Amino acid sequence: MKKQILFLLTFLSLIPTAYSAAGLHVGLGFPYVTQYGLNLTMGQKWTLNAQYNLLDLSGGDTEIKLSMPEIGIQWHPFSGVFFLGLGVGQQSLDVSATDTDTGESASASVTSATTIAKVGWIWGRANEGFWFGMDIAFISPSSSDVEIETSDSLLTTSQEYKDVEEAGEAFGSTSYANFTFARFGYLF
Repeated sequence: MKKQILFLLTFLSLIPTAYSAAGLHVGLGFPYVTQYGLNLTMGQKWTLNAQYNLLDLSGGDTEIKLSMPEIGIQWHPFSGVFFLGLGVGQQSLDVSATDTDTGESASASVTSATTIAKVGWIWGRANEGFWFGMDIAFISPSSSDVEIETSDSLLTTSQEYKDVEEAGEAFGSTSYANFTFARFGYLF
């Protein structure tokens, strides 16, 4: 993760453009349903983003939370609506469940550094004011860390514990796509 951030900061320092406008945005997508962040446009060809992505589900005694803060750069090769983007982030998956009959509970947390590649469109970015966009991101996790907490009755040597650990490690190393169906922003 440190190498990815260092690369991105070095890359940003090489961009010879001036600040144009800053703004805020919110988005709706899948699997990250809620997306919000900050934008900084740098001329007609570059945009810097800091964003927080979230999927938060709960039902009965089970909760699932998938979150990912990210920072990225977008390049508009034709100085228009189309862009290509690169970024880094850190995804976290937190899952917890409680058995209502026995009162036993278990939770697992998977944290991974991510590299993000995007392709998308932003309409209205060239003008200050409201803009609209959509994108597709490819998220590639690495360096995952799995932590499991259980009640006393589930032993770390049990098959159930090993299954959860293997599933967490598999999630922490599996790439996936994030679709942003609509992103609305405002540039000041």
